[in-house]
Amino acid sequence: MRYEKIIYGEMVKNKMSKPGWRGCVTGLLLLLLAGSVYFMYTGKNDTEILLEKTEWEIPVSVIKGKEDGMTIYVVAGIHGNEKAGWYAAEKLKKDRISAGTIYIASPANRYGAINDQRKTEQERDLNRNFPGNKNGCDAEQIANAITEDILSKNRI
Repeated sequence: MRYEKIIYGEMVKNKMSKPGWRGCVTGLLLLLLAGSVYFMYTGKNDTEILLEKTEWEIPVSVIKGKEDGMTIYVVAGIHGNEKAGWYAAEKLKKDRISAGTIYIASPANRYGAINDQRKTEQERDLNRNFPGNKNGCDAEQIANAITEDILSKNRI
């Protein structure tokens, strides 16, 4: 059987053959193996909320492996208009690990991410306000919540 497809505007002709029973069995075995590996490494995923019930809520995803191990804390999206960091963190939230714990606070600057701007609602650069102040401006309160959460987690 022949078919045609367009790749980057060029016409490419390929030959396709029907897979035999060996190809189907091999594909099924690979699928079962991949599923076994997935369940072997899947731990538990939860979400915590920093600054809960405020306009600055920050979701913190918690990815735990089945075994004990090191703890990593990822903070992404401090500048809301710099999307690569928090996009990467959002992808990382879908991963599974075999050991240890990963905490992912993303996006840290929720207002900036929603409005595609660098600063917080009160026009503060979150990155310039660490370690923060729980009674300060919005950026200081966000920075304080993140700093306190990091310090409360298991350390190496």
